[in-house]
Formats: sequence, structure tokens, C-alpha cells
Amino acid sequence: MPSPDLLGAQISHGRSGFFLCGRVILQEKRCAIRKKSLNLKIERACVHRTECAMRESEGVATNKNNRYMAKRLIECVPNFSEGRDKDVIAQITAPITSAADVRLLDVDPGEATNRTVVTFVGEPEAVVEAAFAGVRRAAELIDMRRHKGAHPRMGATDVLPLIPVSGVTLDECAEMARALARRIADELHIPTYCYEQAAFTPERK
Repeated sequence: MPSPDLLGAQISHGRSGFFLCGRVILQEKRCAIRKKSLNLKIERACVHRTECAMRESEGVATNKNNRYMAKRLIECVPNFSEGRDKDVIAQITAPITSAADVRLLDVDPGEATNRTVVTFVGEPEAVVEAAFAGVRRAAELIDMRRHKGAHPRMGATDVLPLIPVSGVTLDECAEMARALARRIADELHIPTYCYEQAAFTPERK
């Protein structure tokens, strides 16, 4: 059977143009119905795919949010009493950089103060281990008898705060700080002083 376009072209040349025209109209109606039905099926399929994609997307987002919400993170900002010798600074930060589940965010050396502020973040246990490793390395490399700087200092590692980021309370960080201070004193034989939230007595807060 000729296509509707060809039938339409025959209208002006054949005697039965009206009939042909009627057949064209009927064919066009049938095509329109089939096309409408097909479009409806396509629309339904698209809606189904969209709904599936939305559910999958929501599921992924939920999973990501759950993982994020479940992630426990703390930050550590030790101040090491060396701000001029880049090689010493690199050796102190090396065990922090190489620690698993820890990300080194910043190393900020000060020439005048002769101290470096290091910032790293990660899971609590990993951060505590990295902090201990940094303190140990600083004690091995820094001789406080020769240290000079504009900032008051108490040791090779001057301060070692633990800060809650997500999934951890300040009280939990205080307990971690106390345990870390005790470990540094017991294993490295370095006197420690707990202050602020980790203080053992009210007057040190």
C-alpha cells in the first residue's frame, strides 16, 4: 500500500481522489492513534525509568548520608617548637602524613616564633596514633636548650589539642586527650599538662 504522502499526492491526479482522500484520512487517523499509543507507552516507560532513577538516587544519597553521619572525625592541631628548619619540620610531619585514615591539612611554620602549627584530621584512633608519632619524633629532633623564639613555649610539642569534627563529643575528645597525655608521659617520659575541657582540676580549665 502506498504511503499516506504518496496517496495524498494522487488526490489531484485521480478521479477517485475523494476516496483516496478518505483512505488517507483514515490511514492518518490510524497512524495518529498508533502514534499516540506508542507515545503513551514511551511516556510511561520514561516515567518508570525516572522513578527508578529517583529511587536509586535517593538510595545512594541515603547511603552516602548514612556513611557520612556514621563517620567519626576529630582534628588535631599540634604546635611543634621548630619553625625554621624545613628538614626537621618534614621529619616531624612524616609519620602524620603516612598514617592511615589521617589527612594532613596544613603545615604553617613561623620564622619569628620558631614553631610550626600542624593541622590534620581523621578517625579518632588514627589521629591519636599520628599525634603520638609526631610528638615522639619532635622529642627526638628538637633540643629545647637551644630553642629561641618570640612565642612562649613549654616543650618540643608545645600544645596538642584534639577537636571534635563529627560523630564525636567534646567530652569524648577530652577523654582521648587525657589518655594520650598519660601515654606520652608513660612511654616517652615527657611531662604533660591537661587544660581546658581535658583539665583534671577546675582551675586549669
